[in-house]
Amino acid sequence: MRFGSSERMSEAEESNMSSMLRLHETLGSRLSGVHILVLAEPTEPGRLMCGGLEMVSTRPVRCSDPARDQGGFTLRVGEKYRDDQSGLVVVCTRGGAGELLFNGRRLARQSLNRKQLIA
Repeated sequence: MRFGSSERMSEAEESNMSSMLRLHETLGSRLSGVHILVLAEPTEPGRLMCGGLEMVSTRPVRCSDPARDQGGFTLRVGEKYRDDQSGLVVVCTRGGAGELLFNGRRLARQSLNRKQLIA
């Protein structure tokens, strides 16, 4: 759909466009410093929340940035989280406090299988 200067999207159309997560998109928490990377897109539009606030698109964490102490964090670097209903899968690239929710559903931490532990 093309929109010229005289055509405008409805609020619902704007909301749906802005809430579709994209493969390899990096999102950051505005509250706790958590960063995640989208590994599998959801099959439905929605909002990814951390600590009660919507996560925002951001630049990836630089490799040269010092690693943060993860003691006491609820989200840890390298952990994968999944929403079974939509198929959304994310990986934590910078740890922090908070809980990940997609469309009000808590993302479940994926347990690593034996192959992943050895690799």
